[in-house]
Amino acid sequence: MPNWCDNSMTITASCEDGKRELKHLKENCSNMVGDKVTEWFSLIKLGVKEDEMGAKWDACESWIDNNSDPNRMLVDYQSPWGPHIEGLIKLSEIYPHLEFYVEYYEPGCGALGNATMNNGCADVNDIDIDSREGQIKRHSLGDYNDFLCYEEQYEL
Repeated sequence: MPNWCDNSMTITASCEDGKRELKHLKENCSNMVGDKVTEWFSLIKLGVKEDEMGAKWDACESWIDNNSDPNRMLVDYQSPWGPHIEGLIKLSEIYPHLEFYVEYYEPGCGALGNATMNNGCADVNDIDIDSREGQIKRHSLGDYNDFLCYEEQYEL
């Protein structure tokens, strides 16, 4: 059984080709809803092969806001052990005019950071969970376990 990594992703279209791709992506995600809430966002159903995901299992427990802005889609989901960076890179190849920005946190494996994927390229920023930046970020994500120690150490 994996530790589940929380992911919050923003998918953005900034050109006409990107807007067409985002519309296609939104339609594909909407068709996935069916009777199961947990299958709203699936890398496999969007065209990423299982061996390209970078994890043993697909995304689960997802929530999508694809109606608030025609140029943007928000997706919150869980992935096993860490973020699906490899899978999101592949997804950015399938949708080359979209930008995928994800923030992730999994305390058991120490995964914390953010990444931007565009047209098959990735800029990954892993954050040390015990650093000042890591503790501030963890607190902003609702992890208050070490915040009292943090306040004493950094005199907030």
